[in-house]
Amino acid sequence: MSDTDPMLSGGDPETPVAPQEDEGEFIDPWIGQDLAGYTIVERIGEGGMGIVYLGRHESLGRLAAVKFLGAHMVNDKAYIERFLHEARGAAKLNHPNIVQVYDSGALEGDVYYFIMEYVAGKDLGTLLRERHIFSVPEAVGYVRQAASALGYAHQKQTIHRDVKPDNLMLTADNVIKVGDLGLAKWTGDEDGAGVTQTGVVMGTPFYISPEQVRGSRDVSSRSDIYSLGATFYHLVTSKIPYDGSSPAVIMSMHLNNPVPEPSKVNPALDRDICAIIKKMMAKNPDDRYQTMDEVDTVLAEYLSRSSHPTQILSKISLAGQTKPVETVTPFRGWDPQVIAQSEGGSPAKVGLAVGISMLVAAILLGLTITAISHRHPANGAAAAAFPAKADAKTPPP
Repeated sequence: MSDTDPMLSGGDPETPVAPQEDEGEFIDPWIGQDLAGYTIVERIGEGGMGIVYLGRHESLGRLAAVKFLGAHMVNDKAYIERFLHEARGAAKLNHPNIVQVYDSGALEGDVYYFIMEYVAGKDLGTLLRERHIFSVPEAVGYVRQAASALGYAHQKQTIHRDVKPDNLMLTADNVIKVGDLGLAKWTGDEDGAGVTQTGVVMGTPFYISPEQVRGSRDVSSRSDIYSLGATFYHLVTSKIPYDGSSPAVIMSMHLNNPVPEPSKVNPALDRDICAIIKKMMAKNPDDRYQTMDEVDTVLAEYLSRSSHPTQILSKISLAGQTKPVETVTPFRGWDPQVIAQSEGGSPAKVGLAVGISMLVAAILLGLTITAISHRHPANGAAAAAFPAKADAKTPPP
């Protein structure tokens, strides 16, 4: 490509200028360009911080996501610092459930980028908008994977600070990948202090922890536990925990309002899973699970107690829909409290119904044994109920 190509700036072949239009058609100057060994193939996404392209490494044959800081932000030093901070911090992390960063840097003309693992799939936020809700076992599996990734990050002194469904990518193999560390806080990392200074609210209002709303210095790994709990709430109820007329109202609700009872939104949820979600979202960080390992352990124990031999169907109505949506919840044995909670009745009534059913079954079994014993008086009731195999030399009566 020549230096006079209109897609390039001032004859510099390394730094394309802003997109131009040719005969009414959009021309993206990055398509086909080479960057750190990667050929830019196509634009695949755009967010508040920048534009994401699909890239292919020519010698390795590896696909990658190439993220550029948005042109409208290059004059804002704070945004640039955030962008580079994300790249530096994410590069420190190597975990199967974290989106890996391969490279980062800057080009002439205030062009900032980093190259990261390409995840072929959809984020849970997109899937929620498509499916509205997840079954409890499925959601538990996703939350456990995210907890594993975040627990590893916490061990590396990294706090995500923006855990939400949109930042949890799901691969075709049902593997969760935690991404977007743009708001992350690296404890003891002084060059990131300007990005995470006290008094600046960082996070997404729908899932933000109370201490982040306050902008306090005690934001810690337990803040990620709160946000993961709010994400968990959304996955199994189809609704965000708090909804209001503005971000400020929603954040105030996170700060002051009790955690809404998940089973009031989705009656199919059992009391154990509701208790886990509410503990993750406790207002006081000291009242939450203290580590992601604790979250993973309690969810593993929940699954071990829930064999899921049967599914109880329950219907919940979603906002803006005329027909109810069927969801499922695990049915764990003949526990009147669990059955009552799932079916909307009282434990006393359900317990009475279960007791009567068992009594009727016992009476019918007794009558059957009595009837058979009258036909085989010599063998007795037990022999009649469980007859021995007839001997080949002795014809049956």
